Amino acid sequence: MQTVTLRIREERLEQFLKIIDALKEDMVEEYLLLPKDEAEYLTSAQFQKDREQLHARLEEISSGKATLLTEDVYREKMNGFISDLKQRYADS
Repeated sequence: MQTVTLRIREERLEQFLKIIDALKEDMVEEYLLLPKDEAEYLTSAQFQKDREQLHARLEEISSGKATLLTEDVYREKMNGFISDLKQRYADS
């Protein structure tokens, strides 16, 4: 499967979606309509940086380099973190 990104003029969007729907059964496996600002984000340098960071973290998990917490340890650490935040910002 290949992914294609298109920018469609607002005034032609409805017509374009009808064409895609007509192709969907035997040609288009799935399509996703993104809000304009989200589509722009997906082509931004920040998205590419975020994507690279996510893939690096997933690789660390897959390779065993990352240490995952048990549920009990996670809850203990989060409870401590939340308690610390409440104490720190209690007067705010």
